[in-house]
Amino acid sequence: MMDYRRSWEKIKEKILTHINCDDYKLFYVSTIEETKVLKMLGEIADQKDVFLYTYDIASGLKCDKDKRIKNLSDDFKKDLSSVIEWVEGQKKGYLVFVNINQHIEQNYFLIRKIKNFVNSIIENNYYIKIFMVSQFVRIPDELQHEACFIDFPLPTRDEIKDIVDNFFKIIQNEPTKEFREQIIDSLLGLREIDIVNALKFALYSGALDKGDVHTIIDIKSQIIKKESLLEFIKITENIENVGGMKNLKDWVLQKKKVIFNLSDAYNYGLENPKGILLFGMPGCGKSLVAKVISNEWKLPLLRLDIGMILGPYVGQSEENIRRAIKIAESIAPVVLWIDELEKAFAGISDGNSGGSDVMKRVFGSFLTWMQEKTKPVFVVATANDISAIPPEFLRKGRFDEIFYVDLPNKDGINEILKIHLRKRNKESWHEFFQEFMPKLSGFSGADIEALVKEIIELSFVNNMTNKKDDISKFIEKTIGDFKPITATMNSKIENLRNKMKEINAKSVD
Repeated sequence: MMDYRRSWEKIKEKILTHINCDDYKLFYVSTIEETKVLKMLGEIADQKDVFLYTYDIASGLKCDKDKRIKNLSDDFKKDLSSVIEWVEGQKKGYLVFVNINQHIEQNYFLIRKIKNFVNSIIENNYYIKIFMVSQFVRIPDELQHEACFIDFPLPTRDEIKDIVDNFFKIIQNEPTKEFREQIIDSLLGLREIDIVNALKFALYSGALDKGDVHTIIDIKSQIIKKESLLEFIKITENIENVGGMKNLKDWVLQKKKVIFNLSDAYNYGLENPKGILLFGMPGCGKSLVAKVISNEWKLPLLRLDIGMILGPYVGQSEENIRRAIKIAESIAPVVLWIDELEKAFAGISDGNSGGSDVMKRVFGSFLTWMQEKTKPVFVVATANDISAIPPEFLRKGRFDEIFYVDLPNKDGINEILKIHLRKRNKESWHEFFQEFMPKLSGFSGADIEALVKEIIELSFVNNMTNKKDDISKFIEKTIGDFKPITATMNSKIENLRNKMKEINAKSVD
């Protein structure tokens, strides 16, 4: 393959600099491209004229160039403690541990063994470097001060451009500039091998065309879902699907101009849009707004389930949030949707048992990223109740705006009703509802949708016509039997409205 690894070359230079100045003896390498990293370390070892030894729990110790390895028994080569002692005895070489995190995580003997190994290298001035290579980097506390952390990035947009250009050159196809840009955008956030495989798969059915962009996005969706805690959301909703929320829709359209002209906006002095927090009544369209923002701004939508961040191993939760952020940034510009925020971060600041130390660290990492992020990752956080969310998450500047989503007003109810009737080819029924509109006060958007569905179903199973008298009977009966959300949440609604005033949030209407 061609050399499109500009960022990788920079990291290679960084590792070589550390080796040349002989500072760190232990390197923790975070990557999902294990094969490429091993190849790079092999190139560095050749350049420095030393053997590269690799160890994993399945294969044990390996080194193609050191023939003495063949004289070691299989049991010896798979015993980590013996391998460390043997390599130490060589006094020279690079030792790469591949995915041994879980193997040593709770094994304090092996952690101490590695610590002693590092100390011996320093004391005896051995020319040995140790590399811990893993997709999940969790550095034991005992080794943190001894280690240099190296993070290998996913391919940048320029590097993907090189891959795509080379691919089209190989298949002797010259794409239009617009199509080429669409292909590049669709591949952001993938590994090199996944990029090439996605292009091969798209080509298999024939010459590449615009329809293959959707094929690549489907492949990417599955890869991202498999390899991270992110879900790639397909979007069909547009701003016409949102009833009411005039203030919010105006804000979205205003920000749209910035999103569509990011370079000009930067030059003019504007910062990257940070995000919005939507909180309030369930069933009133918060999740819909996240999808509409993505569609309106022509950006991909990633959904992050914070509740799934927690992992069973020490440091895994922190690594999970770091990896999710890394993938989101590699796809940027992107909308990152965090749903039901309160389920993850509630109680973190009040010292109760609900706020575990692990979740506090995850929260701290996420908060720091939100404050310092430079990539155009627009966060849409949604929550029903923010009363237990840490106040530092809500302070001014964390989000571009905080919106309170209340029950729809009279105009909003009318618009929502029209939307759901139109979706079901029943726009002509809208006039039948007019005499019942006062009875819909206090209904949420979800209530109105459920109401419309039930009325249409009743009409169908009773073989009713589209006559006003017939339909009106079902409307009257269904509304009379229906219990809206306000019937069970009066006190909670009042508390949410008070919270809106307390934090000076904007109303969506």
